[in-house]
Amino acid sequence: MKKRVYVYTDFSSTAGTASGHYFHQDLYMARKIFENMPKEHYDLGSRIDGFIAHLAVFLSVQVFDIRNLTTSAKNIHFRQLDIMDVEAVSQIPKVSSLSCLHTIEHFGLGRYGDEINFDGWYVGLKNLASLLEVGGLFYLSTPISHDQRIEFNAHRVFDPLYLSNILLEDFDILEMAMVGDDGELRIHVDFTNANNSSAILDRYACGLWVLRKK
Repeated sequence: MKKRVYVYTDFSSTAGTASGHYFHQDLYMARKIFENMPKEHYDLGSRIDGFIAHLAVFLSVQVFDIRNLTTSAKNIHFRQLDIMDVEAVSQIPKVSSLSCLHTIEHFGLGRYGDEINFDGWYVGLKNLASLLEVGGLFYLSTPISHDQRIEFNAHRVFDPLYLSNILLEDFDILEMAMVGDDGELRIHVDFTNANNSSAILDRYACGLWVLRKK
């Protein structure tokens, strides 16, 4: 006898989810990269079944991650890499287009098998900067809040003004945006303005930066 499957709730559900960090950041950054259309793009640690899948439709993507990945998908090429390993990073030729979405907040917390390092996010960010040639474009996102903090081994949450000032050491900031606690995208924000940054009352938002290497 065939097993019958009953579903009683789908009639009241929505067609899908069109809000939140990953939905908006993946579309926003994929659109920016499409507009700039590099010959090849490199990525460290971003979501494969979202952002990378978007890019692979129109672009060859070299993907780095401390974790392993097996894929035969066209345009997705994987290499395992610990971004906090300065020697390993130094062996990679300079690139002109690089992204790292919702990832730097994990560096050095041991969540993914990386070594514990309180300053791991800063080490990783500097290594990412070293990968880019002068004038190269960097697409970055990470959790932000007025309340900068570490949440055990899960992630860090950065004050956007603090992080923007760190980014200005190596980059010019071309664009900024954010996804708020309400799950909606806000464009043309300015994290470098102390008054604006202090007015961000979100507890766990997502900051987005489009940057150019100095």
